[in-house]
Amino acid sequence: MIKEKVRHIKLLIISILVLLLGKNLISFDSIPIYASSTQIQYQTHIQDYGWQDWKSEGGMSGTQGECKRLEGIRIKLSNQPYSGGIEYRTHVQDYGWQNFVGNGQMSGTSGECKRLEAIQIRLTGEVAEHYDIYYRVHAEEFGWLAWTRNGKSAGTEGFSYRLEGIEIRLIDKNNPAPGNTRGAYKVPMIQYTTHVQDYGWQAALVDGQTSGTEGESKRLEGVKIKLVNQPYTGGIEYATHVQDYGWQNFVGNDSLAGTSGECKRLEAIKIRLTGSMAQYYDVYYRVHVENLGWQDWVKNGEAAGTEGLSYRLEGLEIKLVDKGNDLWIKELDAAKSSSQLVVASVYDGTYASVTMYSKDGDRWKEDFATIGRTGSKVSAKYCYVTRKLCLHQNDRCKRFTLF
Repeated sequence: MIKEKVRHIKLLIISILVLLLGKNLISFDSIPIYASSTQIQYQTHIQDYGWQDWKSEGGMSGTQGECKRLEGIRIKLSNQPYSGGIEYRTHVQDYGWQNFVGNGQMSGTSGECKRLEAIQIRLTGEVAEHYDIYYRVHAEEFGWLAWTRNGKSAGTEGFSYRLEGIEIRLIDKNNPAPGNTRGAYKVPMIQYTTHVQDYGWQAALVDGQTSGTEGESKRLEGVKIKLVNQPYTGGIEYATHVQDYGWQNFVGNDSLAGTSGECKRLEAIKIRLTGSMAQYYDVYYRVHVENLGWQDWVKNGEAAGTEGLSYRLEGLEIKLVDKGNDLWIKELDAAKSSSQLVVASVYDGTYASVTMYSKDGDRWKEDFATIGRTGSKVSAKYCYVTRKLCLHQNDRCKRFTLF
């Protein structure tokens, strides 16, 4: 009863937000999740809290907004009409990928204070012929990542980011995924290092991490940038504005921009992608400037920093953003005329994952998500002709409406 009241409160909050934002902000083009007779159950070991209660069929295990790491997980099947089982393994801090375990055994650690960073889950035997296993994770810095299935990786690797939550669902074979399936697994694709006054070259950092210093009045003197794990051909180029020298020529792929051993400050920087990488990704970057602090993010060759003020750069952050990561949202009809969307993915008949998105420039970002209900007398069916979800009530097909 308490959980049900919490769900209603969350949905009420969404209702108020949407009404405040204005009309025509709601899209309920949605993909259903078909519950199977076989049930999936899972529990996680959480920093400071220990083992949580068992969750099932899409319920979140873990925490959100508490900065607590997942340290271990157990997964099992119940009510099986078919032979077979479930196997899973985790990527653990300092240890990397562990071996597969199955059927309720622990993957990860307990009592070692080691974070889980990624997970793979797969079905075995006859049960794998009838069901797909879908899962998504809440990762530090990224939030909820996309759904993936059947042994593929979910989470991050190479960032040292913790998993904080997980949702797992068992779906009849060949039925649609529960939501967006682009971007379930994050690996670094950009690496950079800076030469800092008095300290020299710093350790290489990745995707959005801060290279340099803050509050120490130390100038950046040089920078090297390169792409790693890149999925497409192309490269990266960058140019710096240097004390006494002005703008230097563009260099690329881990070459030095700036100076080393000359005690010359960097004052500004430009970074751009080349080749196919530029077609599929934007490169965003921002700098920490003497007297001004952190500046706004810029992208794709725009200048970050100052010119003519003799202010030093003190810190640098760079990240790549997938231009196609929001295609699932862009394809919705309402996305063409709205800047905010609430998207419902219905599963198990009357339950729905309700997610709010907002448009940021030419991209969509997820603001928050919760679980809702569609009503006890309403059933969900997916129309493969219109590729829309209809909710059926009294044998009449109606578009999903929350209010």
